[in-house]
Amino acid sequence: MSAIAAPVRLCGTTRHLRPAWQGDRRAVRWRTAAAVLLGAVFVAAAAPAAAAATAAACPSAPAVPGPATLAQMQARAQDRGFLWRVRKDGREGYLYGTVHVGRQAWAMPGPRLTQALLASQVLALELDPLDPSIQQRMAALVTGHAGEWPAGLRSRMQAQASRVCLPEAVQTALHPAMVLTTIELYALRSQKLYAEYAQEYVLSGWARARSVPVVSLETPEAQMRLLLGPPDHVDGQALEDGLAALEQGRSAGIAQTLAGIWSTSDLPRLADYAGWCGCMDTPRDRAQVQALLADRNPVLADGIDRLQADGKPWLVAVGALHMIGPQGLPALLQARGYAIEYLSLAKSSAKKAPAKNVKEP
Repeated sequence: MSAIAAPVRLCGTTRHLRPAWQGDRRAVRWRTAAAVLLGAVFVAAAAPAAAAATAAACPSAPAVPGPATLAQMQARAQDRGFLWRVRKDGREGYLYGTVHVGRQAWAMPGPRLTQALLASQVLALELDPLDPSIQQRMAALVTGHAGEWPAGLRSRMQAQASRVCLPEAVQTALHPAMVLTTIELYALRSQKLYAEYAQEYVLSGWARARSVPVVSLETPEAQMRLLLGPPDHVDGQALEDGLAALEQGRSAGIAQTLAGIWSTSDLPRLADYAGWCGCMDTPRDRAQVQALLADRNPVLADGIDRLQADGKPWLVAVGALHMIGPQGLPALLQARGYAIEYLSLAKSSAKKAPAKNVKEP
């Protein structure tokens, strides 16, 4: 798995935290959504990692905020990411570009995204991470070929796993490609970037708090075919590429830069992904980008067509990299007869993501 495949969302079991505070209904809805979000656990086999992360040298797990912290998060919520209003045949919806990791301060949606959510009667995600059936199917998929490391790669993987304190039980329980993804997610914790704060968890929790239906536009099987490779064997070259990206810091660099771009709603820099990611230098890299992003967009657009035909106002939230270029979702929808209006969320005082060569460690 190369650097461009990380970070990705991992789905697992969930538990619900009961909010122990009171306030106006809208604030309670957001706080309830946050409680659902922070009760999510990704892969059941990875549960012991939380204890391992308590060691001083290990990246820390995200803290569950108490009522006072949640109230502060609500009061300071800012709009981040990328938002479009979409119209066709007198009906409208919203298209929102996300990232699959985040910081605690980003967990509460800002005013403009809140307005779009409250105007929507259906939420659609690539995959709903809080859907029990999605979790069960994902769990079965990510454990395939567990421990089947090609010769010479296991020791390199173990060195990277040790760096982020990933337990041996996790290393042996998951598909090798998913082990690399989990290592990358744990490595991002040192930058206070957590998969637990991904917008998909926030939005799915919010929808459940308001009894808004949540739709998955893709299937776990389709996503895992892309992320894990062929079902009948382990792709040794993909693992070699992924390990090299971890060892050289390239995958972390891409994830950190992308998160910074998302947090400042820097659409021009997002659109220049090919120029700064350093992940499209070879035909193999370019083919993987095509498969992970552009090739999936028609399926996502088909799902939007179905939502539009149903007639209920909708909000579709998918990874921001699905939004860019002539094969991005806004361009595809416009070609299908939708009117697309970009709603800028950027603040004039926001700092731009630093320009850096993400190939460097």
